[in-house]
Amino acid sequence: MRWLIAPREWLTPNAVHRVVPDVHGGCRMSDEKPVPETFDTIAAKIDALGRSIDARFAQVDKRFAQVDKRLDETKTQLLIEIEAVNVNVTRVYDAIITQQAKNEANDKAHEGFVKRLEDHDVRLLVLEKPRLPPS
Repeated sequence: MRWLIAPREWLTPNAVHRVVPDVHGGCRMSDEKPVPETFDTIAAKIDALGRSIDARFAQVDKRFAQVDKRLDETKTQLLIEIEAVNVNVTRVYDAIITQQAKNEANDKAHEGFVKRLEDHDVRLLVLEKPRLPPS
């Protein structure tokens, strides 16, 4: 009698691996005669397995080629977007530099205006005579 491991769904996380006896002896017919494998049948199975593996690798290679193509397309799109952003950043930088130059010129002009305004206040004070309160 052989022993088989129980199906996975019979096992619970805390269970000990249970085994059940194989009472049918592998479910063979009583008059069936086992055919011993020959080197030719084993070689044929290995060849079939090799072809199966080669076919699977061909599928995987095809998928990798598709992924590589998609990555190349994505890379191209990203480079285009980066270039567009770079152009916009350059425009903003130029606008900021221009605005800074205008602000510096405005600050200088404002300093001159403040000086003239202070001089004007001094002139008014000098020109006005102090008024005496009426007596």
